[in-house]
Amino acid sequence: MKIKQTYTIILFLIGCFCSFSQESTYQGNPDDSFMVARDLAFKGKRAQARDTLKQILSKYPEYTDVHTLLAKTYSWDKKYDTARKEFNKIISREKEIKEVWISAVNNELYAKNPYIALGLANKALLYIKHDKDLLLLKTKALAMMGEEVTAIELLKTHTNKYPNDILADSFLQELKENTRFNSIGASISMDVFDAVFDPMTLATFDYKRNTKYGSIIGSVTYANRFGYNGMQYGLEVYPKVSEKIYLNLAYAYSASKILPENMGRAEVFVKLPNSLTASIGARHYDFNTKAATIYTGSVSLYKGDYYFSIRPYVTPVDNASPSFSSTLTARKYGKTAENYIGITLGYGFLPELRQLNVDNVVLAQTVFYLESQQIILEHQFPSKNKQNVWKLSAGVLRQELVFDAGNFVLAVSGGIQYRIKF
Repeated sequence: MKIKQTYTIILFLIGCFCSFSQESTYQGNPDDSFMVARDLAFKGKRAQARDTLKQILSKYPEYTDVHTLLAKTYSWDKKYDTARKEFNKIISREKEIKEVWISAVNNELYAKNPYIALGLANKALLYIKHDKDLLLLKTKALAMMGEEVTAIELLKTHTNKYPNDILADSFLQELKENTRFNSIGASISMDVFDAVFDPMTLATFDYKRNTKYGSIIGSVTYANRFGYNGMQYGLEVYPKVSEKIYLNLAYAYSASKILPENMGRAEVFVKLPNSLTASIGARHYDFNTKAATIYTGSVSLYKGDYYFSIRPYVTPVDNASPSFSSTLTARKYGKTAENYIGITLGYGFLPELRQLNVDNVVLAQTVFYLESQQIILEHQFPSKNKQNVWKLSAGVLRQELVFDAGNFVLAVSGGIQYRIKF
């Protein structure tokens, strides 16, 4: 008898479950439901709209218009990561629907992910070639990345081909008005030690020119250290090899013994998927009696308003193991690429230290590999007219004494830079 009752109860529960499942399964007209959800979404009732859209997708998972609207509602509610996942699902099966690509790129622009937006725009243009709307979004991503010159060149080509594209022409004029191809920078910094050493001062004046081939910077640096004065003259360029590859090449000369007689730097940067950039290169410092070569590289990540970068250094040492060190940089950006607060942490045997001296003999930087730790805070922000830029920095350095191994000296540093754009 008990077995029969148990069997009856199980059948009853199964029946209830099946009945519930049938009632919860979407049974309506998907087109009519879509129009209802669309009206709800446009009236700001996006949560209710999503409920309806999800019900439709439960039975019609490849209804692209429904799926696209669902993704858009997440983007409108600033749920950019969720929207990205939904757009990716659509793009994985539908690669030639323009509206989906445009919405996906805009989602990244709203989220301030210009590197992801640029990657999506480039990918979209592989399937929807020469589309003027996608090209315009690409230039907006470039401008957000700080590549205004490249964006202007692309827009010039675009407007020549589509002279009646009012939006592109308007954006081009806006970029031209707000982009300054030349700038002059002046900076000064000072290090104050808690013992042994007198304060050190460094001042730099530079001129920068942005071109479609890359940036060119000429600089003059004045140093005052331990009663010695020195001048250094430098030239730095950032030539573009392709849309994803650029170089950093630099050379500087000084006749002063407190600065390297010759300094050279070469590094290649590659933009990778997922807002990553990697680099590898070397720096060489040549003095009257000694020289040092440092091998370095970096891995950088842009994530929304945030930027992270790690840079290791490897310095060969005669008759000894190589010296290893690294720095970690993190930044939080504001509304533009010129507005950020940042922190840099350094640890290890850092190759680029302040110069020190022993027995009144000046030691030039990068030749001695002393253990140290440092922290630097930075704040860069534009002036009220948004055409010029201020940069403030402050830091603390704990550095091993070259003449007293194991003992350290503390240094507090501060600096200010002002750049005038024209």
